[in-house]
Amino acid sequence: DVNISLTPTTRKHIDHILEGVKISSIQPSHDGKYYSVNFSRALPSDQTERWTEIRRTDDRKLMHSFRHARMSQLQWLPNTNRISYTHTRSGKATLFLHDIESGEITELMEEMENFSGYRWAPNEEFIIYTLREEGSSITEDIRQVLGMQDRQSHFRHRSFLYYFNLSSGYHQRLTFGNLTTSLQDISPDSQQLLFSQSFPYYTQRPYSKQNMYILSLDNLTLDTLWTDEFRGVSARFSPDGRYLLAT
Repeated sequence: DVNISLTPTTRKHIDHILEGVKISSIQPSHDGKYYSVNFSRALPSDQTERWTEIRRTDDRKLMHSFRHARMSQLQWLPNTNRISYTHTRSGKATLFLHDIESGEITELMEEMENFSGYRWAPNEEFIIYTLREEGSSITEDIRQVLGMQDRQSHFRHRSFLYYFNLSSGYHQRLTFGNLTTSLQDISPDSQQLLFSQSFPYYTQRPYSKQNMYILSLDNLTLDTLWTDEFRGVSARFSPDGRYLLAT
């Protein structure tokens, strides 16, 4: 039977969940004049289409659409209405800077291998980015297993922090060693980096330990906050840079 009705009410069914365009996240610019919105849409081939749009807050005017652009890692700059994002081709990432108001697009870093992520300094003068170094493969004929997690293919991969100055184009590696370094925060004056290391510790819960450091960028001196602690915290600088908030 077919029933025809003019009433707007209807029962929620599975098509409302699976079909249509959905908003996954929204991120405003530093002054709220613009915002980026991430969309997703289910395709008939059991795949999902995802894209980002930049809109003006006052009237929701579309300023730029990244649909079908293969763009990722979009970030608003801390003090200006500009965005940065990466485009990956053949496993290499290129970082772009896009001025929303003028439309100017600048290529910052080209074809970076094993590029994992980046963060802008509050003064917008430099970027701290992460590159991954791949360890030995688990498919080797003879291999010493260093621990339970060493059975995972990615366990011997390491990530390290690098510095990139926008005006000079200068790159510098900041961290080394046999442990991955993870950026926690950049101080409000853009003079210090807060980063951590973690490693497994199988004999006691929570089965991992953490090191936390502050690196001064002007002279590359290192201040140790703690080492070999049973912690897995995330930390950030306070707005005045005098305190740390750890969770």
